[in-house]
Amino acid sequence: MNNLLVGNGVTIQFGGLDYSNKKIIKRARNNLYTGEFPRDLYHFDTIKYFEKLFEEVPAILKGDYDSHINGIREGSLCYFKNRYSGWKNIKLFDIGMEDFFLIHFLVSNKFKVYNQDRYVITQSIKMMLLDSIYNKGQIQNIFKIYTESFVSYLNTFQNIFTTNYDQNLEMASNSNVHYLHGAFYILADVYDPNSFRNRLADNQFVKNKLSNPKGYEYLHSTALMAYSEEDKKFLTEYPDTANQGIEKFVEGYKTNETIRSDVDQWEYAENDLVRNLHSAIMLKLGEDVKFQTNDSFNEFKEIEGELQILGLSPENDNHIFSRINENSKITKIIYYYFNEDDKEAALRVFDSKTLFLEPVKRFWEIHF
Repeated sequence: MNNLLVGNGVTIQFGGLDYSNKKIIKRARNNLYTGEFPRDLYHFDTIKYFEKLFEEVPAILKGDYDSHINGIREGSLCYFKNRYSGWKNIKLFDIGMEDFFLIHFLVSNKFKVYNQDRYVITQSIKMMLLDSIYNKGQIQNIFKIYTESFVSYLNTFQNIFTTNYDQNLEMASNSNVHYLHGAFYILADVYDPNSFRNRLADNQFVKNKLSNPKGYEYLHSTALMAYSEEDKKFLTEYPDTANQGIEKFVEGYKTNETIRSDVDQWEYAENDLVRNLHSAIMLKLGEDVKFQTNDSFNEFKEIEGELQILGLSPENDNHIFSRINENSKITKIIYYYFNEDDKEAALRVFDSKTLFLEPVKRFWEIHF
């Protein structure tokens, strides 16, 4: 079975530097300063706060935030320092866009900004960046300039897995396309009024008066953004864990009178989580319902045979590469490297696999 893993390098190859980190941040900033953004979904203050976060970078690199790491994923601050300490005259758009979420959490810890405020700010930053990536829909049309050679290459794969949010690969090929980091066209469960999540006791869609303004549904999509690989792994796995837990409770409710009695009392609990658990069990008893999951990751864990990797750096997305290494059914990896650093990183990451390294420049000489 042939499988392909695709990253943002393919988008940049055909769509140009408009989809580089630098241009995405610059466009996000320009969108807000020119008023080209949906004010009812996120606010102008988002970019002002974003710029303030950047101003804290020197203090973070100096160690002034070392005592504000409560809740921060282990190793993330060290990685940030190692990544940026050697830079001279660092600018706003030199910082990786997802690294701003780490800065935000550090600043929130220092100035004691807690949920719900921290969550709202996080979502505003995410929507601002997604809006820029979406680029008024232009990103969804890149497939129209794919070459025939590249489309033919895509069609040689049974499965294509992508970390991109757009549908270009799906529109261009006959392969099964799986979105590892979510997709613009899929609503996140909290924004779906009919989701299992919003049928629980504290219906978030109703409680928070949410809506999905026409034309901006992609801002409420399953597109995943996080500063650490551990967070990405958690966000992709926890719905499966929650579904398994609900199934166990349902089985206990059916077979154990003590559990049934306890669960029945939870309907009147003061704690929202407990009342939600009661709602979930009751719904599951009567219907085949579950929390929204990213089945692409489950399918990715089960792939067999050959895997080719195109447009993705081994230095990023460790949660994906760890699953590749854990999968003994992958017999061969072909990795297209951009530079010598990528090549060396691939050798480190895939040291236990049969690995073939090919320069991506040569690949694009054939398929671009």
